[in-house]
Amino acid sequence: MAEGIAVADEVLIPFRDRRAWQIALNLIAAILIAAVFLIVGVWKITDPAGAAARLA
Repeated sequence: MAEGIAVADEVLIPFRDRRAWQIALNLIAAILIAAVFLIVGVWKITDPAGAAARLA
């Protein structure tokens, strides 16, 4: 197989070389998205009729 076609096992940016602010930003974004999903899920469980009416 030609070298141009083969995919290397290396990642684009090794974890140890990533900047601390990128890691922190990724962590904060993941926590915020998880919180949104949990809040919406609890809201739908506690008030299914109201959630259905608002989403319809």
